[in-house]
Order: sequence, then C-alpha cells, then structure tokens
Amino acid sequence: MFSLTNMIETLGLSEVLRNERGLNLLMDDSAAYKDFIQRFKLLISKYPDLIYNDLE
Repeated sequence: MFSLTNMIETLGLSEVLRNERGLNLLMDDSAAYKDFIQRFKLLISKYPDLIYNDLE
C-alpha cells in the first residue's frame, strides 16, 4: 500500500516540498502555486485514508 509520502513523490511534489528554493519559487509563481495546490487536492481526494494513516 502506498503511503502519503509515496503519493507526494508520484505527483512530483517531493522536490518542491524538500527544497527551500523550490518553496520560494512556488510562492513567487502563482501558476506553479495553483498547480501545486491542484495536484495536492487531487491527492487528498483520491486517497483521503492515507493522510489519516500517516498522521497516526
């Protein structure tokens, strides 16, 4: 079974989350920010139980 971490990596979000420069670029570029939020919402909607499992 995938964990939340695996799903974040699958969606290509791990580099952004791991990298301060990536976070700064994300915040400076509204299109990238919207894309990030959209992909994260997709992750949450498809796998809501993973989030709760990782938080336990």
